[in-house]
Amino acid sequence: MIRVIYNPAARGGRIGRRRKEIRRLLDERIGTVEWIETLSTGQAIQLASQAGPDQVVVAVGGDGSVHAVVEGLVAGGSRAVLGIIPVGTGNDFAFGVGIPGTVSEAVKVLEAGVQRRVDLGWAELDDLPGFPFANAIGFGLDAASSIQSRRRTFLPGMMRYLVSSLETLAGWEAPLATVEGENLAWEERLMFATFGNAPRSGGGFLITPDADPADGQLDYCLIREIGLAKALMVIPRVMRGTHSSVEEAHLGCGRAFRLSASPTVPVHADGEIVSTACRTAEISIRPGALRIIAPPVTTRDRVMQPGR
Repeated sequence: MIRVIYNPAARGGRIGRRRKEIRRLLDERIGTVEWIETLSTGQAIQLASQAGPDQVVVAVGGDGSVHAVVEGLVAGGSRAVLGIIPVGTGNDFAFGVGIPGTVSEAVKVLEAGVQRRVDLGWAELDDLPGFPFANAIGFGLDAASSIQSRRRTFLPGMMRYLVSSLETLAGWEAPLATVEGENLAWEERLMFATFGNAPRSGGGFLITPDADPADGQLDYCLIREIGLAKALMVIPRVMRGTHSSVEEAHLGCGRAFRLSASPTVPVHADGEIVSTACRTAEISIRPGALRIIAPPVTTRDRVMQPGR
Protein backbone atom coordinates (compact mmCIF):
# COMPACT_ATOMS: atom_id res chain seq x y z
CA MET A 1 0.00 0.00 0.00
CA ILE A 2 1.27 3.45 -0.93
CA ARG A 3 0.64 6.18 1.63
CA VAL A 4 0.23 9.64 0.07
CA ILE A 5 0.74 12.62 2.38
CA TYR A 6 -0.73 15.79 1.04
CA ASN A 7 -1.31 19.27 2.49
CA PRO A 8 -4.00 21.03 0.41
CA ALA A 9 -3.23 24.37 2.09
CA ALA A 10 0.39 24.40 0.89
CA ARG A 11 1.44 27.22 -1.45
CA GLY A 12 -1.56 29.26 -0.38
CA GLY A 13 -3.97 26.52 -1.43
CA ARG A 14 -2.60 26.21 -4.96
CA ILE A 15 -1.56 22.60 -4.37
CA GLY A 16 -5.05 21.85 -3.08
CA ARG A 17 -6.49 22.89 -6.42
CA ARG A 18 -4.54 20.03 -8.07
CA ARG A 19 -6.07 17.41 -5.78
CA LYS A 20 -8.39 15.91 -8.42
CA GLU A 21 -5.67 15.70 -11.06
CA ILE A 22 -3.23 13.94 -8.73
CA ARG A 23 -5.81 11.50 -7.37
CA ARG A 24 -7.05 10.64 -10.86
CA LEU A 25 -3.53 9.85 -12.08
CA LEU A 26 -2.77 7.79 -8.98
CA ASP A 27 -6.01 5.84 -9.41
CA GLU A 28 -5.25 5.18 -13.08
CA ARG A 29 -1.62 4.13 -12.71
CA ILE A 30 -1.18 2.91 -9.13
CA GLY A 31 -4.60 1.71 -8.03
CA THR A 32 -5.59 1.85 -4.39
CA VAL A 33 -3.56 4.27 -2.29
CA GLU A 34 -3.95 5.54 1.24
CA TRP A 35 -4.64 9.23 0.67
CA ILE A 36 -4.01 11.37 3.77
CA GLU A 37 -4.60 15.10 3.87
CA THR A 38 -2.64 16.88 6.56
CA LEU A 39 -3.21 20.19 8.27
CA SER A 40 0.32 20.87 9.52
CA THR A 41 3.97 19.95 9.18
CA GLY A 42 3.84 18.23 12.56
CA GLN A 43 1.00 16.01 11.41
CA ALA A 44 2.90 15.07 8.24
CA ILE A 45 5.94 14.10 10.32
CA GLN A 46 3.79 11.97 12.64
CA LEU A 47 1.99 10.20 9.79
CA ALA A 48 5.26 9.42 8.00
CA SER A 49 6.77 8.06 11.21
CA GLN A 50 3.96 5.49 11.46
CA ALA A 51 4.70 3.90 8.09
CA GLY A 52 5.52 0.22 8.14
CA PRO A 53 8.62 -1.54 6.78
CA ASP A 54 9.01 -1.16 3.00
CA GLN A 55 5.83 0.93 2.74
CA VAL A 56 6.13 3.75 0.21
CA VAL A 57 5.32 7.18 1.65
CA VAL A 58 4.75 9.80 -1.03
CA ALA A 59 5.37 13.48 -0.29
CA VAL A 60 3.13 15.64 -2.48
CA GLY A 61 4.57 19.15 -2.57
CA GLY A 62 7.95 20.83 -2.64
CA ASP A 63 11.14 20.55 -0.63
CA GLY A 64 9.35 21.49 2.59
CA SER A 65 6.95 18.58 2.19
CA VAL A 66 9.83 16.24 1.44
CA HIS A 67 11.66 17.54 4.52
CA ALA A 68 8.66 16.79 6.77
CA VAL A 69 8.18 13.28 5.40
CA VAL A 70 11.89 12.49 5.67
CA GLU A 71 11.93 13.72 9.26
CA GLY A 72 9.02 11.37 9.95
CA LEU A 73 10.71 8.43 8.25
CA VAL A 74 13.83 8.98 10.34
CA ALA A 75 11.75 9.27 13.52
CA GLY A 76 10.09 5.95 12.62
CA GLY A 77 13.41 4.19 12.10
CA SER A 78 13.81 4.84 8.35
CA ARG A 79 11.94 1.62 7.56
CA ALA A 80 9.79 3.04 4.76
CA VAL A 81 10.59 4.30 1.26
CA LEU A 82 10.20 7.89 0.05
CA GLY A 83 8.26 8.77 -3.09
CA ILE A 84 7.84 12.29 -4.43
CA ILE A 85 5.26 14.11 -6.54
CA PRO A 86 6.96 17.51 -6.92
CA VAL A 87 4.31 20.24 -7.07
CA GLY A 88 5.91 22.76 -4.72
CA THR A 89 7.72 26.03 -5.21
CA GLY A 90 11.25 24.66 -5.48
CA ASN A 91 11.28 20.88 -6.04
CA ASP A 92 15.08 20.95 -5.83
CA PHE A 93 15.57 17.54 -4.21
CA ALA A 94 13.30 15.89 -6.79
CA PHE A 95 15.49 17.44 -9.50
CA GLY A 96 18.61 16.15 -7.77
CA VAL A 97 17.45 12.54 -7.80
CA GLY A 98 16.05 12.64 -11.33
CA ILE A 99 12.31 12.78 -10.64
CA PRO A 100 10.47 14.65 -13.43
CA GLY A 101 8.80 17.95 -12.64
CA THR A 102 5.33 17.13 -14.00
CA VAL A 103 2.67 15.29 -12.04
CA SER A 104 1.99 12.74 -14.77
CA GLU A 105 5.67 11.84 -15.19
CA ALA A 106 6.25 11.70 -11.43
CA VAL A 107 3.34 9.29 -11.04
CA LYS A 108 4.88 7.13 -13.77
CA VAL A 109 8.03 6.95 -11.61
CA LEU A 110 5.93 5.71 -8.69
CA GLU A 111 4.46 3.07 -11.00
CA ALA A 112 7.61 1.87 -12.76
CA GLY A 113 10.50 3.24 -10.70
CA VAL A 114 12.95 1.32 -8.58
CA GLN A 115 14.17 1.61 -5.03
CA ARG A 116 17.54 3.26 -4.64
CA ARG A 117 19.55 4.42 -1.66
CA VAL A 118 20.69 8.01 -1.36
CA ASP A 119 22.53 9.91 1.33
CA LEU A 120 20.89 11.92 4.06
CA GLY A 121 22.25 15.08 5.65
CA TRP A 122 22.28 15.51 9.43
CA ALA A 123 22.57 18.73 11.46
CA GLU A 124 22.87 19.68 15.10
CA LEU A 125 22.39 23.38 15.88
CA ASP A 126 23.56 24.80 19.20
CA ASP A 127 22.03 22.63 21.95
CA LEU A 128 19.01 21.51 19.93
CA PRO A 129 18.31 17.86 18.99
CA GLY A 130 19.74 16.75 15.67
CA PHE A 131 17.57 16.49 12.57
CA PRO A 132 17.85 15.25 8.98
CA PHE A 133 17.78 17.17 5.74
CA ALA A 134 17.35 15.72 2.27
CA ASN A 135 18.53 18.45 -0.08
CA ALA A 136 20.57 21.21 1.58
CA ILE A 137 21.14 23.25 4.69
CA GLY A 138 22.02 26.93 4.42
CA PHE A 139 23.39 29.54 6.82
CA GLY A 140 23.24 33.30 6.40
CA LEU A 141 21.84 35.25 3.49
CA ASP A 142 20.05 32.35 1.82
CA ALA A 143 18.14 31.57 5.02
CA ALA A 144 17.39 35.26 5.61
CA SER A 145 16.16 35.48 2.01
CA SER A 146 13.95 32.45 2.58
CA ILE A 147 12.33 34.25 5.53
CA GLN A 148 11.82 37.33 3.37
CA SER A 149 10.43 35.31 0.46
CA ARG A 150 7.42 34.24 2.50
CA ARG A 151 6.02 37.72 1.92
CA ARG A 152 5.96 37.14 -1.84
CA THR A 153 3.94 33.98 -2.35
CA PHE A 154 2.48 35.50 -5.52
CA LEU A 155 5.86 35.09 -7.31
CA PRO A 156 7.16 31.80 -8.79
CA GLY A 157 9.92 29.98 -6.92
CA MET A 158 13.16 31.24 -8.46
CA MET A 159 11.88 34.78 -9.03
CA ARG A 160 10.61 34.95 -5.46
CA TYR A 161 13.97 33.86 -4.09
CA LEU A 162 15.93 36.18 -6.40
CA VAL A 163 13.94 39.28 -5.47
CA SER A 164 14.11 38.39 -1.79
CA SER A 165 17.87 37.77 -1.99
CA LEU A 166 18.55 41.18 -3.49
CA GLU A 167 16.37 42.94 -0.95
CA THR A 168 17.95 41.03 1.94
CA LEU A 169 21.46 41.67 0.66
CA ALA A 170 20.91 45.45 0.69
CA GLY A 171 20.64 45.38 4.48
CA TRP A 172 22.81 42.35 5.26
CA GLU A 173 25.19 42.67 8.21
CA ALA A 174 27.67 39.87 7.68
CA PRO A 175 28.66 37.90 10.80
CA LEU A 176 32.15 36.54 11.28
CA ALA A 177 31.98 32.81 10.52
CA THR A 178 34.37 29.89 10.82
CA VAL A 179 33.86 26.63 8.94
CA GLU A 180 36.08 23.64 9.66
CA GLY A 181 36.12 20.23 8.05
CA GLU A 182 38.35 17.75 6.27
CA ASN A 183 41.12 19.84 4.72
CA LEU A 184 39.03 22.96 5.36
CA ALA A 185 39.67 25.89 7.67
CA TRP A 186 37.75 28.97 6.49
CA GLU A 187 37.15 32.21 8.41
CA GLU A 188 35.48 35.20 6.78
CA ARG A 189 32.65 37.66 7.05
CA LEU A 190 29.84 35.49 5.78
CA MET A 191 27.42 36.09 2.97
CA PHE A 192 26.18 32.50 3.04
CA ALA A 193 27.30 28.92 3.58
CA THR A 194 25.38 26.08 1.93
CA PHE A 195 25.98 22.36 2.40
CA GLY A 196 24.24 20.46 -0.37
CA ASN A 197 23.35 16.81 -0.72
CA ALA A 198 22.02 17.65 -4.19
CA PRO A 199 23.05 20.35 -6.68
CA ARG A 200 20.13 22.77 -6.57
CA SER A 201 18.61 25.01 -3.86
CA GLY A 202 16.33 28.03 -3.63
CA GLY A 203 14.00 26.98 -6.41
CA GLY A 204 16.62 26.53 -9.12
CA PHE A 205 19.97 27.96 -7.97
CA LEU A 206 22.84 25.55 -8.68
CA ILE A 207 24.64 26.52 -5.48
CA THR A 208 26.46 23.18 -5.11
CA PRO A 209 26.49 22.18 -8.79
CA ASP A 210 28.60 19.02 -8.42
CA ALA A 211 26.72 17.59 -5.44
CA ASP A 212 25.78 13.93 -5.82
CA PRO A 213 23.21 12.51 -3.36
CA ALA A 214 24.74 9.05 -3.60
CA ASP A 215 28.48 9.72 -3.14
CA GLY A 216 28.67 9.73 0.67
CA GLN A 217 29.67 13.39 0.85
CA LEU A 218 28.20 16.88 1.19
CA ASP A 219 29.26 19.62 -1.18
CA TYR A 220 29.71 23.09 0.26
CA CYS A 221 29.61 26.60 -1.12
CA LEU A 222 31.03 29.32 1.13
CA ILE A 223 30.77 32.90 -0.05
CA ARG A 224 32.34 35.72 1.89
CA GLU A 225 30.82 39.16 2.26
CA ILE A 226 30.42 41.08 -0.98
CA GLY A 227 28.79 44.37 -1.86
CA LEU A 228 25.55 44.79 -3.75
CA ALA A 229 27.24 45.70 -7.04
CA LYS A 230 29.42 42.57 -7.02
CA ALA A 231 26.47 40.46 -5.90
CA LEU A 232 24.55 41.48 -9.01
CA MET A 233 27.31 39.86 -11.04
CA VAL A 234 27.76 36.82 -8.81
CA ILE A 235 24.12 35.80 -8.32
CA PRO A 236 23.49 34.98 -12.01
CA ARG A 237 26.56 32.74 -11.93
CA VAL A 238 25.25 30.96 -8.83
CA MET A 239 21.97 30.40 -10.66
CA ARG A 240 23.85 28.70 -13.50
CA GLY A 241 26.35 26.87 -11.27
CA THR A 242 29.36 28.62 -12.84
CA HIS A 243 30.62 30.40 -9.71
CA SER A 244 33.54 28.14 -8.79
CA SER A 245 36.01 30.69 -10.17
CA VAL A 246 34.45 33.64 -8.33
CA GLU A 247 37.13 35.05 -6.01
CA GLU A 248 34.75 35.33 -3.04
CA ALA A 249 33.43 31.76 -3.39
CA HIS A 250 34.96 28.58 -1.99
CA LEU A 251 33.55 25.23 -3.12
CA GLY A 252 34.46 21.71 -2.09
CA CYS A 253 33.13 18.59 -0.42
CA GLY A 254 33.55 16.47 2.71
CA ARG A 255 31.77 14.26 5.21
CA ALA A 256 31.56 16.43 8.33
CA PHE A 257 31.81 20.13 9.18
CA ARG A 258 31.59 22.49 12.11
CA LEU A 259 30.36 26.06 11.66
CA SER A 260 30.41 28.88 14.21
CA ALA A 261 29.14 32.43 13.76
CA SER A 262 29.39 35.66 15.71
CA PRO A 263 26.96 37.05 16.50
CA THR A 264 24.47 34.57 14.94
CA VAL A 265 23.02 33.47 11.58
CA PRO A 266 19.60 32.26 10.43
CA VAL A 267 19.45 28.70 9.11
CA HIS A 268 17.20 26.86 6.67
CA ALA A 269 17.01 23.13 6.02
CA ASP A 270 15.40 22.19 2.69
CA GLY A 271 13.97 25.71 2.59
CA GLU A 272 12.36 25.43 6.02
CA ILE A 273 13.60 27.87 8.68
CA VAL A 274 15.06 25.84 11.55
CA SER A 275 16.78 28.67 13.44
CA THR A 276 16.79 32.45 13.28
CA ALA A 277 19.86 32.83 15.54
CA CYS A 278 22.35 29.97 15.33
CA ARG A 279 25.83 30.23 16.86
CA THR A 280 27.28 26.76 16.25
CA ALA A 281 26.39 23.86 14.00
CA GLU A 282 27.63 20.34 13.30
CA ILE A 283 26.80 19.12 9.79
CA SER A 284 27.45 15.63 8.47
CA ILE A 285 26.35 13.04 5.95
CA ARG A 286 24.78 9.63 6.52
CA PRO A 287 25.61 7.58 3.43
CA GLY A 288 22.77 5.54 1.93
CA ALA A 289 20.46 6.28 4.84
CA LEU A 290 17.39 7.09 2.73
CA ARG A 291 15.51 4.82 0.33
CA ILE A 292 13.63 6.50 -2.49
CA ILE A 293 11.58 5.56 -5.54
CA ALA A 294 13.52 6.87 -8.54
CA PRO A 295 13.36 6.42 -12.31
CA PRO A 296 14.95 3.20 -13.59
CA VAL A 297 17.15 5.41 -15.77
CA THR A 298 17.51 9.06 -14.92
CA THR A 299 18.91 12.07 -16.71
CA ARG A 300 21.32 12.29 -13.76
CA ASP A 301 22.74 8.76 -13.99
CA ARG A 302 25.91 9.81 -12.19
CA VAL A 303 23.76 10.69 -9.17
CA MET A 304 21.90 7.43 -9.03
CA GLN A 305 24.36 4.67 -9.80
CA PRO A 306 22.97 1.29 -8.61
CA GLY A 307 24.72 -0.25 -5.66
CA ARG A 308 26.39 2.93 -4.45
